[in-house]
Amino acid sequence: MDGPQVAVRLNSKGDVIYGWERGRDLIKICDAFTFKEELWFLVLWEGYEMLEAVPAILLGHNFPLMVIEYCENIVIFEPEQSD
Repeated sequence: MDGPQVAVRLNSKGDVIYGWERGRDLIKICDAFTFKEELWFLVLWEGYEMLEAVPAILLGHNFPLMVIEYCENIVIFEPEQSD
């Protein structure tokens, strides 16, 4: 299979269990995308090889500094030009 694999973990009730709920440390935010008008991040957890899709609002609540750092690194600011 080409490209990264993305996984979602479910508990016995069928609810999504995110990495921090499984005791995993967040290694890296790899990408961002929108789905049904909601922002999501693809993230990599310690000890887990597959990427996991996490709603941005939840990741921002649990890992605010990593989300801020990711966003700062993808935004390119153009210097103001003086006339």
